[in-house]
Amino acid sequence: MSMVLSYPLPAHQVADADLEKWIRLSIDWAIFWAKAHRLDFRTSVHHKDEPYPHMHLYFLPRPEDGMRADDCHPGKVAKKLAEDQARNEGIIGKNITRAGNKAYKAAMVAFQDEYWEKVGIVVGLTRTGPRRRRLSQGDWQREKASAARLAKARSEAADLVTREAALEVRQRELQERETAFEQRMTLEQSWTADQLRGLEVGRAAVSGALKAMANDLSPSVAEEVKRLLEQAGDITSTVAVLKATAGRQLRASRAGDELDMDG
Repeated sequence: MSMVLSYPLPAHQVADADLEKWIRLSIDWAIFWAKAHRLDFRTSVHHKDEPYPHMHLYFLPRPEDGMRADDCHPGKVAKKLAEDQARNEGIIGKNITRAGNKAYKAAMVAFQDEYWEKVGIVVGLTRTGPRRRRLSQGDWQREKASAARLAKARSEAADLVTREAALEVRQRELQERETAFEQRMTLEQSWTADQLRGLEVGRAAVSGALKAMANDLSPSVAEEVKRLLEQAGDITSTVAVLKATAGRQLRASRAGDELDMDG
């Protein structure tokens, strides 16, 4: 089963970027459409060197469906259903064919509408040309300009949605890092408090023991005990230094995380 898609402007009037976008979107749509109609998209052939660019798309029906292409063709499927329904309703002769042809046309118009909505409108193409509706050249040019503006607006809207989604992801990452930082701060504060209590207990024990021994010591030893007591008094200062150092480390780590986010 094959399909032909044609670009409605001569090749020399189409920018390469616009043509490549049309080809890419057409193939994406064809793959999606094929899956919906139980077809496997196989390949595409592009003709950009002819007066009007066009492409051929090829599909295969699935073996489990009997490999019947007609069962995957929207127009033929609609025609068969309409003719069967007409017969069941007692319609005879050419009226059956008329009912089938009407259904065929409606299904193919819907098929073309779908392609235009998914591809044509995105690349700034109008649904039909000027001759079909007998538009003047001026009206046709204005309609094409409107279609181009609409395509640009859709593209900008899609870009905005993408940027908003990226911003939401970044905000979630920042919140997760903020939570992790708070948890780390709580753990560090708890550890510092435990160390402080341990040092205070040790200081009190050492000071008490040294004071108890002071009266029984010689003057030289008593002087050494005094020096040791002074050193023991520095334990509190040491704890303060440890606490301040831990705080600085945490703040530096948090600043590094924020720099990573900005990068």
